Amino acid sequence: MFYEIETLKKNNLIVSDISVIGYSLGGLIGRYLIGILEDIGFFQYVTPVFYSSFATPHVGVEFFHDRIFDRTANTL
Repeated sequence: MFYEIETLKKNNLIVSDISVIGYSLGGLIGRYLIGILEDIGFFQYVTPVFYSSFATPHVGVEFFHDRIFDRTANTL
């Protein structure tokens, strides 16, 4: 994404705001991306507007050991 924005800048287009939306693993990647962009000072020039993730396991995944519950959870 950083390189895409740099390409826009080279074509004299301005990126002033940015939003990040991710689904499942994309939510984790988006959160990681925001951290990297913060570290390199990206948000000094571009305003972060919105971050949202859907069905993203931010705290990991719990594995079930109860066979009946496990089958029910996997069926759903």
